[in-house]
Amino acid sequence: MPYLGVKPADEFTSKDLNGEELILDADGNTTITADTDDQIDIRIAGADDFSFKANTFEVQTGSNIDMNGTELILDANGNTSITADSDDQIDIKIAGADDFQFTANTMSVLSGSTLNIDSGATIANSGTATGFGLTGVTTGSGNVTITSGNLIVASGNGIDFSATADGTTMSSELFDDYEEGVFVTTLVVATSGSYTLDSSYDTLSYVKIGRVVFLRGYFNVSGESSPVGQLRISLPFTSSTDAEYGNRGYNTSVVFLHSGVGPGDGVAGWIEPNTTQLRLYKIDSSGVPSSLLPADVDSSFAVAVDLCYFT
Repeated sequence: MPYLGVKPADEFTSKDLNGEELILDADGNTTITADTDDQIDIRIAGADDFSFKANTFEVQTGSNIDMNGTELILDANGNTSITADSDDQIDIKIAGADDFQFTANTMSVLSGSTLNIDSGATIANSGTATGFGLTGVTTGSGNVTITSGNLIVASGNGIDFSATADGTTMSSELFDDYEEGVFVTTLVVATSGSYTLDSSYDTLSYVKIGRVVFLRGYFNVSGESSPVGQLRISLPFTSSTDAEYGNRGYNTSVVFLHSGVGPGDGVAGWIEPNTTQLRLYKIDSSGVPSSLLPADVDSSFAVAVDLCYFT
């Protein structure tokens, strides 16, 4: 029997629903509707689940997109994605590398990645959370407290005090060094020859704070070999070259346990710029200094020093 009427295909391609609902299932609760201009609504099991608008796909309240652990690719070349193929874990991959990971209550920046805080941004604890910020570091009452470990400053950097009031000729407000230790000293002479120190008594202690070196100790001279010239004590750091006599000064030195010059003769040390030696002088009763020479001491004697200088 011949088919009478419009061909089914022709009828479907030209059908205008004019905003009416297109029912898709047997019980009539799964439909497609476009009763709002430029919007398509999808209803499943009687609930509005998804909507399409110009350039937009919307998941309605109460609905969801279940990826079931498959990768959601975000960019054109397929190497930037979000995945949740491990239970209770979200992995973010950018340019083919695993960069960030989210687990319950935790965001992790993975090895090789960086969490960058732009200039002007602030990381703040707006509540009463504990463990906020760096492990072992607290910032209560505006102070920074490190409960475990050390504050490590890279070479050439330090603590900047530029926010404080300045002197009229200030040259630096950066505290960039601290060191303490011991130094095995030597007693040398300016011209020729040498002195030998007792290896059991040849070590001085020092503390270096910024540019200032504090040096203290005692050593024994146990012998000599034809010494000629001024006696000089070696120092652990090179002295500075400040303007005029800004880095120079006399330092206390006592030479004893010998028959030559004694404490009453006023032995003192003098440090020239850019040197690692303390030059020894004797001061006469008129206050006139002259070099301390081998002839002023015995072949064995002791020296005590207590001084500071700039580097």
